[in-house]
Amino acid sequence: MPPVVADPNRLTKEQLKRELSENGVDLPPSHAKKNVYVELYRQHILQSNSDRIGLSSDEEDNPESVHLDKVFI
Repeated sequence: MPPVVADPNRLTKEQLKRELSENGVDLPPSHAKKNVYVELYRQHILQSNSDRIGLSSDEEDNPESVHLDKVFI
C-alpha cells in the first residue's frame, strides 16, 4: 500500500478512487467531482491513519501538543 498522503488534493481523481477502493470505502458515482473523493480520503484514510498512531483530533490541530513519549530518537 502506498504511503498516506497528507494533502489528498495532490492526488488525481483516479489515484483517490484506487486508494479509497483498496481501503474498502464505498465510492460515489463516477460522475462525482474530485472534491468528493478528497473529502472521503480525509474521512476514511487520514482519520483512520491518525487513529492507528494514537493521535487525537486535538493533537492533529495543534502539533505542539504531541507528547515527547511519542517521539522516537
